[in-house]
Amino acid sequence: MLSDWPKIKVSTLELTQSTEPHPIISPSRSFGTMALATASSYGAVPDAHGVEVLTSRTEELADDNMNDERRSPWRALAFSAAATLAIGAAVVSTHMAHDEGLLGGTGSLAAAKSQHYSHSSHHHHNKDSPTAAPTNPSTVMHGSTTIDELAAMYTPADPKASELTKELYTSLAKISYSKSFLFGHQNDQTKGQDFRDSTAGHYESDLNTATDGEEWAALYGFNLWSALNGTSMEHYVKSAFMKGGVIEVEWEADNPVTGEKLSAADCTGNPMDHILEGGSANEAWTGYLDNVVEEIQTYVVDDVQIPVMIRLFHEATGTWYWWGSSCVNSTQYVKAFQYTVDYLRDAGLNNLLVIYAPAKPSEYKDEALYELYPGDDYVDIMAWDRYGTTKYSQELKEDAHAIVPFADEHYKVPALAETGYYQGTMQNTYDADWWMDSFLKPIVENEYLSRIAYTITWTDYAEDCYWIPLEGDYTYDGFVRMSKSENVLFLDDSDWVNLPYATQIQKARKKEGWSRRLDAGNSGQHGAWRCSA
Repeated sequence: MLSDWPKIKVSTLELTQSTEPHPIISPSRSFGTMALATASSYGAVPDAHGVEVLTSRTEELADDNMNDERRSPWRALAFSAAATLAIGAAVVSTHMAHDEGLLGGTGSLAAAKSQHYSHSSHHHHNKDSPTAAPTNPSTVMHGSTTIDELAAMYTPADPKASELTKELYTSLAKISYSKSFLFGHQNDQTKGQDFRDSTAGHYESDLNTATDGEEWAALYGFNLWSALNGTSMEHYVKSAFMKGGVIEVEWEADNPVTGEKLSAADCTGNPMDHILEGGSANEAWTGYLDNVVEEIQTYVVDDVQIPVMIRLFHEATGTWYWWGSSCVNSTQYVKAFQYTVDYLRDAGLNNLLVIYAPAKPSEYKDEALYELYPGDDYVDIMAWDRYGTTKYSQELKEDAHAIVPFADEHYKVPALAETGYYQGTMQNTYDADWWMDSFLKPIVENEYLSRIAYTITWTDYAEDCYWIPLEGDYTYDGFVRMSKSENVLFLDDSDWVNLPYATQIQKARKKEGWSRRLDAGNSGQHGAWRCSA
């Protein structure tokens, strides 16, 4: 199966009939002959540790149809169109709930969602906000009549979850049943098209720059690989949290059998067979986990343990990781997932919300929803990862149609864990209004897709390798219009600030006198950054 790993025809997403390698991947040494790290081929560049973004191209690609859309199965998005039901009376009740200032809102759960997505210059959020009644007619509502009643049914899978972690989960549940979603950015504080911030002073952010200094990300994404390889994320996490942001981490774990660096794509030794208790790689794996525990235990501010959303063994329906479909069966995956979560909880990490995020779930529905699902006791957020090009919107809707009903049935918060235009700057060859036409419009209008609580787009690395455009970039104007929509929530938007999690941070900031920016701190821990062609 390893010999088939690089053969992915992204235009059809058929793994068995493909000719193109996975285009954004961390090639291990065993795959070196198959994946040529030629950043100039696509204009993409590697991250500091060469994992997060590394474009690869083989000679086979020359014979492929160059006009085919090239979607990364590692970052792909899929969803089918669904009609939006409009019931005027419910919309009126939503307005009334907002006008009366009801945190939980009133009105029928069958109230319809408006298809309007605003281009206003400021977020007023005076309709379909998280403080108003839910408005999704075709998803499971569990018999509730208000968002407060509904959110009360959502509790973290960890029975010992900290109070602030519970507040975060409640807040995400409320967002999910509104028409809004939180917008996040991977490495927002650390990297930009033309900056590297080694101090986490948070004076620079491409998202903030793109919005003319008006907005900050609501979610901040990190990769635990960096922390396990000498670059702690502690200062960045604290800085984001003290601003009121949500922390999300994913982990491109090295192969515990070989111990090689940058080996998340290396299936040598079939690690999933050996990481459980009694296995030959168990000591190495628990060593990794001990380092994760040590890192996350540093995420404390004035005795407040920072909640962390952790995306484990993500994109398992793909073939590009050692925990992916080409390297492991469903039984092995579920056992390893459960073992890992239990280990982290037993070590005292009761500030975790666990994200389960398969790739392109609409195309691998049985695997994503049933065979690989770790179980309700081990999952808090039912999400997916998807990147795409010309069919992006349709794929997103199809994915959401698969994920959201399942999430509702299991009382899990749905989310779009990682997304964007394939290879970032390829957005410059398609639609200048991509952020409005392909990204925002389907999320607002589709009854399933509009249920996501949040999404995160990928890192900005350089002027020719980014996911958030800056002024002068082809898709910049569309991004700015998207950012002004009342449906998109950033750090300081009232519909987020007034929910339980952000409210508690605001109280702590006032009580403890927190600054919204930290001093230089542990700048020496943050190693060299590079983004070279």
